[in-house]
Amino acid sequence: MNKSKTLNLADTEVLSGILLIMSFLAASFIANIPALQNIYQDFVFYSVHLGLGNTIYTIPLIQIINDGLMTLFFLLIGLELKFHLVKGEFQEKRALILPTAAAFGGVVVPALIYAFFNMHSKETVGGWAIPIATDTAFMLGILSFFGNFISQKLRAFIIGFSLIDDAFALIILAVFYSKSSSIIAMIATITLTALLFTLNRLNITKTSLYLMIGFFLWVAMVYSGIHGTLSGVVLALAFPLMKGDNMNDGFHELESFLKPMVYFFILPLFSFINSGVSFTAVSPNILFHPIALGVIFGLFIGKQLGISLFSYLAVQSGYCSLPKHVSWPKFYGIGVLGGIGFTLSLFIGDITFEEFEPNYIMRLSVIIGSLLSAILGAGILLLLKEEQAS
Repeated sequence: MNKSKTLNLADTEVLSGILLIMSFLAASFIANIPALQNIYQDFVFYSVHLGLGNTIYTIPLIQIINDGLMTLFFLLIGLELKFHLVKGEFQEKRALILPTAAAFGGVVVPALIYAFFNMHSKETVGGWAIPIATDTAFMLGILSFFGNFISQKLRAFIIGFSLIDDAFALIILAVFYSKSSSIIAMIATITLTALLFTLNRLNITKTSLYLMIGFFLWVAMVYSGIHGTLSGVVLALAFPLMKGDNMNDGFHELESFLKPMVYFFILPLFSFINSGVSFTAVSPNILFHPIALGVIFGLFIGKQLGISLFSYLAVQSGYCSLPKHVSWPKFYGIGVLGGIGFTLSLFIGDITFEEFEPNYIMRLSVIIGSLLSAILGAGILLLLKEEQAS
């Protein structure tokens, strides 16, 4: 059961990764064609009117995607992480050591590199978390072209590493990127969170009840200054995996409902909305800006260095070992692909930099750093695959 669960998740994310790549390429192409640029911008910032009666809110489409629909992405991440830790291949704690070491190194080193380039700027140093994330879907989309060269054991490590990496990113988002603006809303957030976990303790498994409370939690978090998307993580952690001694069918039903919506619609739409960066304004001044240096070197150098170094130390300590039949050069190639930040990097960057110029530099840098990591990582694996075949 655990194996099929891993395969299902991997296959889903491979297809999603291919869609992400296609939507990224489409957005990049359209955003750099003068005749289509205005159409693209009109779509991204299209005004959507929401509300009832006399209370109407006008919200741009990009905000609905980034602040609203992405909540479901974080809910799915939380559900997947919970399953893998409680009932999946990582319920054995020793199996967690290598992916945890890799994820921790992939957070610490990129953050330090970004901080190094931005330590003298209060306006930009706050973006230190931008290069810490790895985009699982993009990564698996690229690895899908290597077939059996990427074993199921290695794929399981990649999924585990990515989920733990996402968990670190979510914790950092909650702790460092939330600003309280309403005491009443904060009290409501705490109360609703406590209610969700109380329902869990009482073994109440009604899915609709959790989702309803989760929606109000999202509203409370938005008004409290905490990014509303984090309500998805709280809801996932509170949602019961077990019903007595048996699996809660509602858990897998919710996960199965979310997967196609998130992987085949929300993430590709997020990619298309957020990656349409015009390269006409690129200049040396932009590429040597502290934000650009921190993000590009953080993703391209920091991620591969942190993942490889911390994993090597964990293996040499004797607490864990590499996946079966995986050499260090192949593992290093995977570590390089870990520098594909994209989804979460853009997400954190949007929260950090709202003004046009730093936001543009951030987006451009995330794309460059991710592309460099994808090209080098895929190149290393391709050479190793050809060597193995010869």
